[in-house]
Amino acid sequence: TFGMVAGGLLGSPLARWLIERNALSVKAEDAGDLKAFEGVVHTPPAALDAATLLRLLTCIVVIMVVGFWLGASLQQHLGIVLPSYVGAMFVAIVLRNLNDRTQAVELPDHAVSTLGDVSLGMFLTMAMMSLKFWELEKLGMPLLVILVVQVVIMLLLCIFVLFRLFGGNYDAAVLCAGFMGHGLGATPNAVANMGAICDHYKVFSYKAFIIVPLCGAVLIDIVAIPMITWFINAFA
Repeated sequence: TFGMVAGGLLGSPLARWLIERNALSVKAEDAGDLKAFEGVVHTPPAALDAATLLRLLTCIVVIMVVGFWLGASLQQHLGIVLPSYVGAMFVAIVLRNLNDRTQAVELPDHAVSTLGDVSLGMFLTMAMMSLKFWELEKLGMPLLVILVVQVVIMLLLCIFVLFRLFGGNYDAAVLCAGFMGHGLGATPNAVANMGAICDHYKVFSYKAFIIVPLCGAVLIDIVAIPMITWFINAFA
């Protein structure tokens, strides 16, 4: 509860403060091959028709079913217990890369982006609606102090260490916004923070939107969780 709220409220203001305090040039660093996404980002989106929406929803349902089957199979044969969404994420990564090469199913980028924005908004709305703020009152003063100290440490880490480590530029500020969202809340918080700061300055940070979801979703959910689960089962 506390992490979701703090991560969502502090990420974007921190990035904006870093940009204004250091008088940064609001310009994304040259991202090399990532510039291939520029046409997708800046192309005016076409209308999302019913056929495209139905095709995307069908793909999502198929990915969820196959991912659920994959997770159940790993649990049955290898004893690896994974969160239900991890299998679906792995299947989605494989199928999307295969489809980009084969073009078997037409998946317009603007439609995927629109559906992703809607899904992210729904997730954050449901997550915030389900938060039980009154439970914070029962935590007691010592735990509240610990939470406040954690937030302060995260802020100081971003300002004095990570911002400089990431390059001290506009991309670094956006990355710090994502780090605050992910470090205190979850990956959707990080994406929402970065999206808010990029929308405010009208400059898309390619590196931030590659690095943060890659670390927050792929490396943690796809790699770390199976490894942790395997070690727990192996040494139990």
